[in-house]
Amino acid sequence: MNSKMIKRKSVLSSGVLAAFALISGCSSTENGSASPATEIATSSPRVSQHSDRHPSPDAEDNADSLDSCTLLSPSEIATLGDFDEPRRIDLGGVRGCSFEPQNTGATRSPTINVGVRESQSVDSANDQGLGVTEATFNGRDAAQIPNTNGGCIIALALTDSSRVDVGVTGVDHEQACELVEQVAEIVEPKLPEQR
Repeated sequence: MNSKMIKRKSVLSSGVLAAFALISGCSSTENGSASPATEIATSSPRVSQHSDRHPSPDAEDNADSLDSCTLLSPSEIATLGDFDEPRRIDLGGVRGCSFEPQNTGATRSPTINVGVRESQSVDSANDQGLGVTEATFNGRDAAQIPNTNGGCIIALALTDSSRVDVGVTGVDHEQACELVEQVAEIVEPKLPEQR
């Protein structure tokens, strides 16, 4: 992970995080130590991204109205690869949208997922086998969750009790975590300010 450390703190990770990339309705509770807090960012945020930020007096009011399929425009998803039209998937407390790769004959191609969790916080993100890195992303509370089976999620806080998950599956966790940071750079400025 190409990141810049900004603060360190130890946290206990427990709560519910269905592997959004798999869009399962399962929930579990796991206790464990998460990695130190860091700044997740592959590059400096672009000025144009910040102009896309939706002003919001109350992020909690907007969590229920966020449309996960509009957080990546067709032109934005095209910069990341060749993907089919978005497919809405609402399961397990997640209002999700999946961008599946076009069949290019490649053996492994990433799938990009964006999901709104109205009643799950960043702090409730579960370890998927490789630890949870609690962080900030462009000044927003976040957590990065790589999966032992491949894939990676960045959870972006909306409030203390809601978040947006950005996930990549279909490739190994290292490649997925690099790509998910690029996707989060596009999605994060469109979210209401964290409350």
